[in-house]
Amino acid sequence: MVATVSRARGGGAAPPPAACLLCAPAPSAELLEALRGEVHSVELSARLPETLEGKPLVIDHDALGPGDAARLARLLDAPHAPPAVLLSSRALDSALEPALIDCPRLSLVGGRGARTGRAVATAVGRLLREEVFGVDRRLAGAPERCTLCASHDRAPVLESVDRFARAHCSNPRLAASFRLVAEELITNALYNAPVGDDGTRRFQQLGREHPIELAPHEAIEVQLAFEPERLGIAVIDPFGSVDRGRLLTSLAACALPGNRRPRPPGRGGAGLGMSFVFDALSELVVNLAPGRCTEVIGVIDLRGTFRDFAARAKSFDLLVTR
Repeated sequence: MVATVSRARGGGAAPPPAACLLCAPAPSAELLEALRGEVHSVELSARLPETLEGKPLVIDHDALGPGDAARLARLLDAPHAPPAVLLSSRALDSALEPALIDCPRLSLVGGRGARTGRAVATAVGRLLREEVFGVDRRLAGAPERCTLCASHDRAPVLESVDRFARAHCSNPRLAASFRLVAEELITNALYNAPVGDDGTRRFQQLGREHPIELAPHEAIEVQLAFEPERLGIAVIDPFGSVDRGRLLTSLAACALPGNRRPRPPGRGGAGLGMSFVFDALSELVVNLAPGRCTEVIGVIDLRGTFRDFAARAKSFDLLVTR
């Protein structure tokens, strides 16, 4: 059975911080102005500081010098380290330093193509105010919700996704891409996310045709949302076990247009991987509360033709909360 569910958010939103530290050698006036709309004040530094002093850190990749990636990882490993966000067009680059890929508390805001200062600041503001979870924070329409507790629930959920996409999207190529994205995200959540008490992935080694079943409290939630000219999906699991290194490595396949490294067939979802998911979307967001929840949000910009869609910049955010 696929049941309707409403998952409550925990607590109210935190107030914006009094100040954040922006490390950037030459920040744009647009980014500075937009960040000042998200926090009370912005302190500037051209390089990574020796200590964070409790202030949330927003750092441009170009501000990192030799050895700074490892030092940043050590700073963020402190028990009460503040939130930190790396602004980087290299967030999908296989050359991103291993210390940054593996740093569990570092959020990433990047993508392919130019992002406006306002869009970057909005992503940072959501993280600092602890307002990252929920597709309804990105699309105004009230989302439709359903859950899955077993692999055999995929077919009816995907039928609902297909009907939703065709009802709100007049472009058949975009509607078909939306369904494939849903299939990949749902299958990843069913087979890759569940972990045992020792952290072992319970189903990752199984073929995606192999039946599995989750306990009721482990249900996967799917949210579908629409607002004029934008179509969105969120897939939420209660494990918070996403492997950020594997995710970023997979997404590196499409860091540059035309560079494709498709996964071998049969290794999850539609066999197309997260590189396909990114390429099929306008916005890809991974919200992670380690050990508690992972939410993957995908948004498609429906304006214009498919060629218009393919030519637009794409954004990727990995936002890590406590």
